[in-house]
Amino acid sequence: MRVRTTIGLLLLTACGSGTPVRPGKTTDSVVDTAAVGPVLQASGQITCADPSIRDREGPLYTPSWGADWEARGPSGTDGQPPMPSGGVAVADFTGDGRTDLFLTADTPCQLFVAQPDGTMADVSADHIPGAASDCRAWGAAAGDMDGDGDLDLYISRERTPDQLWENDGTGHFTDVTHQAGIPAIACGTRSASWGDMDGDGDLDLFVARHRVILEEDGYTCDRPEPPESWDLPSGGPNTLLRNEGDGTFVELVDHLPFEGVYAHTFVGSWLDLDGDHDRDLILVNDFGPTTTPTTAWLNDGTGALEALDPTAGLELVIYGMSVAVGDLNEDGRPDLAYTDIDRLHLLESVGPLSWVERAAARALFPDPDAPQRAAWGVALEDIDNDGLLDLATVYGPTEDRLEEPDAQDQPDALFLQQPDGSFVDHGVAWGFDARGVGRGLVVTDLDGNGWLDFVRPDYREGQTAVHLQRCGAAAWLTLGIQAPGHGYGAVVEVDVGDRTLRRYINPSNQSLGTSRPSRVHFGLGTAESVDAIRVVWPDGTLSAFEGVATRQHLTVLPDGA
Repeated sequence: MRVRTTIGLLLLTACGSGTPVRPGKTTDSVVDTAAVGPVLQASGQITCADPSIRDREGPLYTPSWGADWEARGPSGTDGQPPMPSGGVAVADFTGDGRTDLFLTADTPCQLFVAQPDGTMADVSADHIPGAASDCRAWGAAAGDMDGDGDLDLYISRERTPDQLWENDGTGHFTDVTHQAGIPAIACGTRSASWGDMDGDGDLDLFVARHRVILEEDGYTCDRPEPPESWDLPSGGPNTLLRNEGDGTFVELVDHLPFEGVYAHTFVGSWLDLDGDHDRDLILVNDFGPTTTPTTAWLNDGTGALEALDPTAGLELVIYGMSVAVGDLNEDGRPDLAYTDIDRLHLLESVGPLSWVERAAARALFPDPDAPQRAAWGVALEDIDNDGLLDLATVYGPTEDRLEEPDAQDQPDALFLQQPDGSFVDHGVAWGFDARGVGRGLVVTDLDGNGWLDFVRPDYREGQTAVHLQRCGAAAWLTLGIQAPGHGYGAVVEVDVGDRTLRRYINPSNQSLGTSRPSRVHFGLGTAESVDAIRVVWPDGTLSAFEGVATRQHLTVLPDGA
């Protein structure tokens, strides 16, 4: 694959900023064109030298990233076998503009840093704490905890207390768990989600806990007795951690009731559901029929949470695994995809705080004969750059079925949206049909050619797989934010013709035990330019840019850059 780049740098000044507006294309927004705001930096156009290779050799291929990458995978310690895990963090940890990968494991974790020659170097030994020790990590979440512009890591751990690692800006991490005040809870953490829940400008944390699978001698996890209506022991406990802005966190113990704290939660997702520019919280819960359903909690702006009325349509009695967000019907409100056992769910907004199930109407069905039984990590992205959101998900047996041969081989799925709004699984045709034990999934542009790639951990079995996508003729844009906080919680809108496309910057709030780059991607079909781009910041202020050519990587730089 060859990608031809037109060298150049374009700087556009925001035509408006600082004016609170609701997300969406409106006719009554007040924009101060004289305001000095953020600057849009553009890469210059990148064109695909030979789109026909995609047709001849297929959309996906496996990269050659050098000897370190080929030897990836955890090593066993103390005579134990290697034990990979469910999550992965994909981000630029070194600040050099290239995308790195942090691989979780129950045995030692690994940090791979992208090199100028296109290879991946295993720098674990001198970059991460306890590199030679058992990591016991189930997932990892990248976020700028201290507002210094680099990405730190929260390590979600299986049966030992979680850890918080601070980045020095070059990808060297220090364990700051104790001094940061992270509570020492060892109860099966699955994921952590960064988001500003109280509107003070720094990133807080929701930590989702399920149950411990790999128990051992001496392990303890204190949980209260469940209500009589539950058929299972209590899960969790889930934890809300408020960032104090001085490098420490405080646990908030009264913001969620029992059913929110002790649910069997895989993912907590910070997302503005009601359009008031604070972060509401979605809890994706397993065992919904016997414990706490998957549901949502509205934020009053201070971080205090109140359960969303069940009539809103987001209370699901399912075996919830993970969630993805996108604006499928282009109404300016978030739509949600959930994974489950034997089903997939697609909740489309039909008005303020109102969603309906549309999976059946859009033919979004797993194939029971494949078999596709337990769906885990999920992404809503425009995989083929045709301007329509697609859905990718990974499959694999549950813990209780790991030893059942007929449940082991469950192929992943790549549902491409059709012009009529229906979905068709192209996983086999594309080669996205791995039959390993799926858990996490990250979909992002790893090689910078404008086409989305896949990072898929193989839980309990083998190496993390990467599938790069060959470029094609269709147009695209990506946009990232180079500023403290990296724009977490912002919404990016693109006007093209009579359509407004939206993407949500929620890197650690989707899929399962994973974290992805904050750069968002738009497939744009045949469009050679877009009419306008807007960034709706978490507090509701707006930055707008007009008349931008497609096939470029855009970066929003802060005021005065």
